[in-house]
Amino acid sequence: MPLRKTAKKRNTDKPERSQFARVPRNTRAKIIAALEVDPDTVRVARKFGLKRVTVWHIGRAAGIRFSGRRIATDKRAKIVAALKIVRN
Repeated sequence: MPLRKTAKKRNTDKPERSQFARVPRNTRAKIIAALEVDPDTVRVARKFGLKRVTVWHIGRAAGIRFSGRRIATDKRAKIVAALKIVRN
């Protein structure tokens, strides 16, 4: 079986997207404004269709401090209160 000189391209109908595509400035500004109102990176990422880590990096570069936990602060407070009431 002879070898091809070039590799066969798959999914040629889709446009190529760079792995390191940058988020536009106006979207970054909206993300920063959303993080100042609600510092939950997961919710903001879903709102803009991005990954949580991307939103986290944008917020950190803007000087927004996040808690060390991935869970939202309000959700964490509810869980802690419920665990204090009902002990195993």
